[in-house]
Amino acid sequence: MRRLLVATNCVMLALGVTGGQLLSRLYFSKGGHRQWLSGWLQTGGWPLLLPPVAASYVRRRARDRSAPVLLTQTQPRILLAAAGLGLIAGVDNLLYAWGLEFLPVSTSAILISTQLAFTVLFAYLIVRQRLTMATVNAVALLTVGAVVLGLHVSSDRPAGVTRSQYWLGFTLTLGAAVLYGLFLPLVELTYKCAAGGGRPVTYALVVELQLTPAASRSAMDVEARKDAAPARGKAVRRFLVALNCGMLALGAIGGPLLSRLYFSKGGHRQWLSAWLETGGWPLLLVPVAASFGARRARDRGAPVLLTPPRILLAAAGLGVATGVDDFVYAYGLAYLPVSTSAILISTQLAFTVFFAFLVVRQRLTAASVNAVALLTVGAVVLGLHVSSDRPPGVTRGRYWLGFSLTLCAAALYGLVLPLVELAYRRAAGGGRAVTYALVVEMQLVMGFFATAFCTVGMVVNKDFQAIPREARQYELGEARYYMVLAWAAVLWQCFFLGAVGVIFCVHTLLAGILIAVFIPVTEVAAVIFLHEKFSSEKGVALALSLWGLASYSYGEWSQAKAKKEKSEEDDGEVAQAVP
Repeated sequence: MRRLLVATNCVMLALGVTGGQLLSRLYFSKGGHRQWLSGWLQTGGWPLLLPPVAASYVRRRARDRSAPVLLTQTQPRILLAAAGLGLIAGVDNLLYAWGLEFLPVSTSAILISTQLAFTVLFAYLIVRQRLTMATVNAVALLTVGAVVLGLHVSSDRPAGVTRSQYWLGFTLTLGAAVLYGLFLPLVELTYKCAAGGGRPVTYALVVELQLTPAASRSAMDVEARKDAAPARGKAVRRFLVALNCGMLALGAIGGPLLSRLYFSKGGHRQWLSAWLETGGWPLLLVPVAASFGARRARDRGAPVLLTPPRILLAAAGLGVATGVDDFVYAYGLAYLPVSTSAILISTQLAFTVFFAFLVVRQRLTAASVNAVALLTVGAVVLGLHVSSDRPPGVTRGRYWLGFSLTLCAAALYGLVLPLVELAYRRAAGGGRAVTYALVVEMQLVMGFFATAFCTVGMVVNKDFQAIPREARQYELGEARYYMVLAWAAVLWQCFFLGAVGVIFCVHTLLAGILIAVFIPVTEVAAVIFLHEKFSSEKGVALALSLWGLASYSYGEWSQAKAKKEKSEEDDGEVAQAVP
């Protein structure tokens, strides 16, 4: 079950990361101009989570009809925290959407990749994620890669984007990366707080925190205790891992492509693009409702939500951080090609490693440090020759802005991921089981508040009034304009749900690694579907990034293998000692 959750969340994360960025950029490139709308779209799909939340409630009521009927199992303080996270996510969405208006998806993606470095830093500070040499190396390489990309930004400035606008998008995207790097560890911290006092943190609770597409009802009650899972639960765990990885892949690849498609075809609303990244949170209502129904079948008095109030509050804060990161990323993507943005976003692994060490005390290894260094160098190389891939109409200044914003978005997301893991740990405090249902509940809350944050930005920026006009002027047509927005919201929700699902089933660093791993696919997709240029500098930066990822993966595999061998030796010695 746990592997199934991981796989599901990985798939959704892949969909969101890939499609979200492309559709957001497509909105701006084809006539869109509403940043608030773009930011709102990143979380505007949160109502999709209402069906799973309702299903979770029904399931709990079916199990225990004598228990008090509560709409949510989440404690008030956790709900409040989730509200705060939602606001942060909304801010991040606006920053990303605004930056994406002036940056091509490739450039924005590269900048957003720096969120891993910020995630590592904030994860270390917030959830005490242990740092290893490999993670430090990854952070360093991602940082260097972002610097290299920033040195030559004029070449890929989109048509009609001035130099100042390009720099604005660069800065906003980098800011979105930083904010999301903070958001992820806060989400983890929220999960940990939700698990305090022995309360189980289920996937249904996660859905309540972040309304997004989820897995089947059977995946809702998977507990996060790897060492206590029954033998028959291993198959479910594997399925969940595969499912989350698949969702992560879909979001990581499709999200950026659709976000960039939005901007490249006339979209100009960064807030709308940011909103799309979490706007699909209502999709999580289905798994949450299914989880509730299953719990009610076993316990008639089962609460609607599993997430403790304090964890929900943390999830709200993480949601706000996510909103900010979404906006920063969307803003940066407005001025960057997808290929460049994807490489920049890969630096989020470095930030994730850094924040994971600070927040959740993730141990660093030589392999992780080497990976960080390689990713950083790759970003630096890319930054030295960025003028060649500047999208038409994007000035050098706007390109630099998009570069900076995408890098900030990567840094912010690098912080958010460890915070999410910290929230899981707090939710598991006191022996409480952290299930996949709780994870989904938290993601629902995060998506809601992230979308709410971007909605405020859209209202202030009058994006809602501009959407019909922008749709009529969209290069691909009015109908396709709305299709781009809708699919961008769905794919981005797959990305976020897949990311938190991977964190729940495995750990923060794997989520960061997977996001970076999908960069080559995003690069190829941008060249094929958006006809973006792929310079030799991008090839070098991509090769360095892949090298860094391979180094980190090998180091983690070697470490896991050594631990397994040592455990087997210890078991053998104990068996021999027993008469």
